Amino acid sequence: MPEKFKLGHYQLFFLFFADLKCYRAEIMPIITEFIDDDGLKCNDAGGWTEEKYRLIGSYFKQFSTGTKKAWPHRAFIDLYAGAGYTRLRTNGKILKGSPMLALSVNDPFDQYVFCEEDRDSFEALESRARRDHPKLNVRCIRGDCNQKVDEIIRALPRRNSLGLCFVDPYNLSIQFETLIKLAGRRLDLLCLLALHMDANRAYDVYINQESSKVDRFLGSDRWKAEFVDSGRPRQEFPRFLAGYFARRMQTLGFEETPTHSMHLVRSDDKNIPLYHLALFSRHQRAYEFWDHARAASTDQRTLKLGE
Repeated sequence: MPEKFKLGHYQLFFLFFADLKCYRAEIMPIITEFIDDDGLKCNDAGGWTEEKYRLIGSYFKQFSTGTKKAWPHRAFIDLYAGAGYTRLRTNGKILKGSPMLALSVNDPFDQYVFCEEDRDSFEALESRARRDHPKLNVRCIRGDCNQKVDEIIRALPRRNSLGLCFVDPYNLSIQFETLIKLAGRRLDLLCLLALHMDANRAYDVYINQESSKVDRFLGSDRWKAEFVDSGRPRQEFPRFLAGYFARRMQTLGFEETPTHSMHLVRSDDKNIPLYHLALFSRHQRAYEFWDHARAASTDQRTLKLGE
């Protein structure tokens, strides 16, 4: 084995991120690329999704470029991959979704694993990946990621590999048991926490009725007593869950992720909080690059390809 691969895997990862003065200087404000309709299914989303894609697209690029010399195998996993294209309800314009953004980075990953439950979205994603990136190693798995997690893990490189896993559910459907299994591999997790879209709106159901959804999301049934006993008002429920989830992730060996480092996305019409994007890594340096991606994605300009 080459000498460089004998270093601790996260030491090695960030050894190649250490000299970022030159690399960071190359990061320009993110340009949103609107693309033409190809006739295949598009997922629909609100205008705020553009902000999400600018942010995650920036981080995907930094991760892929920053690790290309450090690891012989790098993997990208998307647990809620969708159709690959997203149409904004506000103006009808189409954006690349998370899997197509990951496929389009300058330094592609060695392995891509996409999981999608909806049949039409799955077929559209497969078609787009084959058409636009025929030379890349892409594995598409149809089904609920919580049920398919073992198959997803089997599709990943077994040795000398580092992964980035994007978790992007519309609600609190991701189960902590799934994350436990994924955390057994060398990877970072970038998670959408639908704490306002789901948890806040369904507050009465989760607090006052018998529902195990939050239990499965947090991998614990102790959260309810802690929240009720704390006497916190209802409006603090999403923030409480964000902090509780972050503490649960620490039990898997990830660094502390304070709630202020989570990126809050709001609706573009009423400025209502919708969800948090949170990074979970085993090295504190990763959060510096996450903050850099957040800064790079705030200067927004738009460009339609072909214009």
